[in-house]
Amino acid sequence: VFKAAIKNIAPYRIKVNFNGIGEPLLDRNLPDRIAYACSQGIDQIGMVTNGLLLTPRIAGELIAAGIKRITISLDGNDQHSYESGHTGADYETVVSNIEGLVSLKKKLSADSLDVVLRVTVQKSNLAVIPNIFMRWQDKVTAICVNFVYQYGNAITESALPYRWQERVPCPKLLSTMMVLTNGDATI
Repeated sequence: VFKAAIKNIAPYRIKVNFNGIGEPLLDRNLPDRIAYACSQGIDQIGMVTNGLLLTPRIAGELIAAGIKRITISLDGNDQHSYESGHTGADYETVVSNIEGLVSLKKKLSADSLDVVLRVTVQKSNLAVIPNIFMRWQDKVTAICVNFVYQYGNAITESALPYRWQERVPCPKLLSTMMVLTNGDATI
């Protein structure tokens, strides 16, 4: 299913992002999928990861395969602020993996690779967001700040650092297709 989807979209020069439902680095075939998409002429390939599995070996495989953007979710600037929003995650491992990726990018002269940090604003990290910028602004390509959107009232208001005035339908419901690692396609 993956190869068929890539062949069908390749003529339209669509960007391909490996993210959505689950952690893309759990897919052992991810570097091969990226290389295949590149071989079909898709030159804008990215992914979003929590960074836990982004070891230097895997980062090297992704770069060699042709990935152009790796976005890592980093919602804290210390163990407490990070791990309060990421159950079971290890802040030091993620930081080490980000630093390893940045170092590998320089070593390989992979200038076309964008390393992006994504910070989602939550009550637990609101005070440390400036510290995240101070620590990483000269090391990564960009730092994006996202807000939690209240689609379908799925999040309790106590978790949000701001108050929602209305319920918002998800705008991507009918416009986004994902191909899962098992080959299934879903919206």
